[in-house]
Amino acid sequence: MASCSYLYCHFVFRTKYREAVLFKQLREELYQFLIQKSREIGSIIIEINGYADHIHILIRLNKNISVANLAKSLKGSSSRWINQKKVFAEILFRWQRGYYCETVSKRNLDQLRSYIKGQVDKHYNVEIEDRLKYFEADLKKKEN
Repeated sequence: MASCSYLYCHFVFRTKYREAVLFKQLREELYQFLIQKSREIGSIIIEINGYADHIHILIRLNKNISVANLAKSLKGSSSRWINQKKVFAEILFRWQRGYYCETVSKRNLDQLRSYIKGQVDKHYNVEIEDRLKYFEADLKKKEN
C-alpha cells in the first residue's frame, strides 16, 4: 500500500518590520511564483492572498517535507525572486523572521478559504476606519 497524507496548513508570512511593500501587482506575481514553487516541491497551494505587509497561504503539504522546510523554501525562494526582479531600488526585500503556521481540519477548509479570500477587503476596511478615526481626532483638536 502506498503512503498517502492530507495535511493542511495555514501559513502567514509577514514582511520585515511589517513594511507595506507588497503592492497589488507584486502580490499577484508573488502568488503565482509561490504556487509554482510549491508544485515543484510537491505541495499544493489551495488558497493564497494577503495585503501590503503579509500573506496567508492555505497549503496541502507533501508528505516528505516538514513544515519548517516548506516555510524556509517558500520564504527563501520568494525573497530571492523579488530581489532579482529589482522591484525596490534601494532596499532588499526580506520576510520577517519566523512564521505563523497552524494545521487545518479538512472540514474547516472552506471557512478558511473564505477568510483568506477576504484579506484585501478586511485590511482595506480597517485602514479606512483608522484613517477616519485619525481625521475625527484631528478635527476635534482643531475645534478646541
